[in-house]
Amino acid sequence: MSMNTVTFHIKDMCCVRCISEVKRIFESAGLYSLKLKLGEVVVNSSITKAVHNKVVKDLEANGFSIVSSIDDQIIVNIQALLIFYLNEYQIENVSLFTISAFLTKQLDKSYSQLSRIFKKGTNNTIEKYFIQLKIEKAKELLILNQIDIAGIGYLLGYEYLYAGPLFIHQLSHIWIDFRSIQDAFMRTKGIDYFENSRRATCVQRQYAINNPLKFDGYASCCWGITASEGPGPEILKINGIERHFFDYLARGVPYGPDDGTVAPWAMVASMPFEPEIVLEALNYCIHQAKLTEFNSYGFKASFNPTHPGEAGNPYGWWVSPWHFGLNQGPIVLMIENYRSGLLWKWMRACPYIVAGLRKADFTGGWL
Repeated sequence: MSMNTVTFHIKDMCCVRCISEVKRIFESAGLYSLKLKLGEVVVNSSITKAVHNKVVKDLEANGFSIVSSIDDQIIVNIQALLIFYLNEYQIENVSLFTISAFLTKQLDKSYSQLSRIFKKGTNNTIEKYFIQLKIEKAKELLILNQIDIAGIGYLLGYEYLYAGPLFIHQLSHIWIDFRSIQDAFMRTKGIDYFENSRRATCVQRQYAINNPLKFDGYASCCWGITASEGPGPEILKINGIERHFFDYLARGVPYGPDDGTVAPWAMVASMPFEPEIVLEALNYCIHQAKLTEFNSYGFKASFNPTHPGEAGNPYGWWVSPWHFGLNQGPIVLMIENYRSGLLWKWMRACPYIVAGLRKADFTGGWL
């Protein structure tokens, strides 16, 4: 290349859309790239200080930044290698991928050192960053019709023993501590039922993020699709879409049925499995959706942000008029299991529970 070639190393480029955006930023400054890839732009042009400052300012305004240190370059290399892996390897290999071994081999540094550098420079872990990449990849494949919802679960490392309604993955865990104990089936899978329920919880959240049926309200903080009361039976045309709403039904994901009805108690009952995402959902339900503001006894049974509810209702969407003890109980009990494990401790001391689990061929852990 000529002597006028200038190379920019750029942080926080993570997908094809990032490449397009960075290209636009450089071209708006009159700079056209000879080479453009994740983390790197090469231009064949003399650059004035004013142009350089404009590029830096525009990059920062769009969430990017210029690499300014060796550690920053390592971060860029980590990001580029993980993106390369997702783009080059088959989906069925992704969930078997060991991040630490791959990055250690490619960058010739210990994984603990790479993790420390990445965390310090991005305020994120390598593992969480890789999950974000896989989510973006899944969205891309969905748009191209190259993957279905079940395939997303596998791609994101959420392969699990399936049951659609979330309550199936929760109620037995109220009483029994399934951590580290396995029956014959789970021994063949290399996980336990607690981990299986954690994955089911993550699938619920991911389904809400993807929102394939485009219901109002579904998001990373709004999920919990289970057996619950609903606003139907009723058919309404909403924003040009004919929506079928059901009454009480065993709703589930990813195969349905799903009419946009969410049970807040089901979110909370997953607290021991994934406290971070449950606390986010709980914050949404209380402070944004204000589902406790008009209720003396906490959450009602369910709500549906797509259904308008009765005219003049204080929420602006349908909210169940009922409280059910069957819903309220898991909220209190699973919060306590998350907080102290009290119920699990009591049940572990019950000889009948222990004998029953052993007869069902459970072994390991506290047994």
